[in-house]
Amino acid sequence: MAFEFARILIGPKPCNNNEKCREINNLWEKIENSKTLESTYLIFSLSYDLFREALACYQNSAYLATSIMCRDSLESAIYIMAIAKDIKCCDIGNLSICSYTHEEYRQDIIRDYGSMLSKVEGKYKIDESIKNNLKEIRSDGNFAAHLAQKIDESYKDITEFYNKHSKKAEFSKRNWITKDEAYKTLDKTVNVLIALSKIVYETNCKK
Repeated sequence: MAFEFARILIGPKPCNNNEKCREINNLWEKIENSKTLESTYLIFSLSYDLFREALACYQNSAYLATSIMCRDSLESAIYIMAIAKDIKCCDIGNLSICSYTHEEYRQDIIRDYGSMLSKVEGKYKIDESIKNNLKEIRSDGNFAAHLAQKIDESYKDITEFYNKHSKKAEFSKRNWITKDEAYKTLDKTVNVLIALSKIVYETNCKK
């Protein structure tokens, strides 16, 4: 299956909270100002759409959902990077990825993030800082997606902690995603998307 070039970038919806509007606009401007956004849009369009959904969640104070959507945004990027082959660059005002074909993998491999990331690492040079950010963002997304289990684990840990220490001792265990944590995840996600788009562009269009 081949995919041809198309580009429609829709920004975040208007908001009525001045602080959040400023934060959201700053994040989206990073994407718009990326020098490789237009050139790699065919590969990352779904990731940008999912990131816009993450911004909408943040705008509405749905911080758990923000983390989940950030995870999904990057997982979609890794998936497309893994399966895209025969990537073609065309001069359409600027040198851009204009088509690619879809490599078929077994369903069990496609569903496994680790296998897909390994395929990406085999095709592209991904530095440790990007991999660390990917790991942290997925960790937050998984925490939010499986909150009930995480809270249950927390109660077990609290019981074990108090059995070993004085009940006056402080126990710190995460049981939610805060606004600040959600914003940091959004910022990391933008930075990773931009970094990945640069890697894809330089690997395929600057030969």
